[in-house]
Amino acid sequence: MQLAEFTGLSLAGLVHKLDRDFYGVITKICKETSENTASIEELEVHQSNSQYLLSCKKLMSKVCQYVKTLYEYFIPYFNELDEKVKTNHDCLNCSGRCHFNHETKLAEFSNAHNNIKDVLYRLQMLSLPLHLDTTHPEAYKTLRNQIAILENTINDLFFLEEAVLIPKIIVAQKNIHVRS
Repeated sequence: MQLAEFTGLSLAGLVHKLDRDFYGVITKICKETSENTASIEELEVHQSNSQYLLSCKKLMSKVCQYVKTLYEYFIPYFNELDEKVKTNHDCLNCSGRCHFNHETKLAEFSNAHNNIKDVLYRLQMLSLPLHLDTTHPEAYKTLRNQIAILENTINDLFFLEEAVLIPKIIVAQKNIHVRS
């Protein structure tokens, strides 16, 4: 991943690239990991693995909700913001509600990151019980690999969103006079 690939893009171009390179990939990884987690639960229930599996399921739930929220709420906002910049919209001429909506959306976006980071941190604190490697080696190795791939992909995505996307959003908001 080259940061320069992302920094030179417009806001809409960046959102499109993130969608193509990350959001769809994360959705696919989550689906496969959720299926694997469900199949492990069917194999045999060990008390020692229940916390790890519950944390994996919670992570999948949070990440799936994040991607769903991206498509339903944030991406349309990012595209609308990009369009407002292109048409020289001026929020100073809008009702006071326009400013509030812009500020709220950015705060909600950052909060969504923090929620997933919290679950990832908790999952890292748990370790998969060692005996499960011998009981069900392939299923658990696959799960660990899927979680590692998902974590790396999310970390890359969040880095790009925080280092490139959020600053572009702030600049776009300033261009339409949301921020002084």
